Amino acid sequence: YQMNMDGSMILNENGFPKETYTIEDIMSYSRAWTGLDTPQKRGGISTAERQWTDKTIDPMKIVGSFRDKFPKTDLQGGYIGDRVALCEDLPDKHFLRKGATYHALGSRPIPNMQKDPDFWTEDPDFLRLQILPSSPLYAKLCAADANGDCTFPAKVVLDENLVYDSVHMTGAEYAVDTIRTVQLSVGLPNPIYYEYIRQPCVELAFFNGGKKLTQGQIWGDHIIEPGLCGNPKLEVGTPMCLDAGWETSVKS
Repeated sequence: YQMNMDGSMILNENGFPKETYTIEDIMSYSRAWTGLDTPQKRGGISTAERQWTDKTIDPMKIVGSFRDKFPKTDLQGGYIGDRVALCEDLPDKHFLRKGATYHALGSRPIPNMQKDPDFWTEDPDFLRLQILPSSPLYAKLCAADANGDCTFPAKVVLDENLVYDSVHMTGAEYAVDTIRTVQLSVGLPNPIYYEYIRQPCVELAFFNGGKKLTQGQIWGDHIIEPGLCGNPKLEVGTPMCLDAGWETSVKS
């Protein structure tokens, strides 16, 4: 039961002790545990051993597309995330500001904390956001040693807001609204990739001023694939295929 700071019971309107949680709270918390999946295999341990003796050594991973996307209540009459900043309130170019975090991915561009189709890895036509050596972000990710050679730390946390002058503003990272993964390849024998980890924030399940986003192809007023509702205050969008003969613009 719920208690006051002096240890006495908190009573409800009928004079009975107030329960700490109810079945509704249990159901809400259970939805918070959705989206967990087994991690990918990695070297250093036998596949047969993992399969037959259940000696998986890595924790389960969270797959965002598998998770329940609706609000979850807390035990104080509010919702989980009530005191966390809204994603729509993050400052412009938050990925270039102090505290922005990048994790090294090595030579594979597939992110660990976000979901990208696996076939993107082998698709030579899929463009990567390339960071040039003249970029302030490149300098932070490179972390050159005394000899001027890049060390490429496993984790980089920006210790200051990156300053972009008129020359640096022409870089690809300054032209986008947000970053997922970046590629460093100029002057390197093999490309190195980093994943941007956005700071914890809350995206509202229900919001005002939603805009229709159409995913797929459009011919006149005919939508080949269904649309969805997006928050215009967030960096959201959908790809649009524009084959020869199709419309080159979409009415909002």
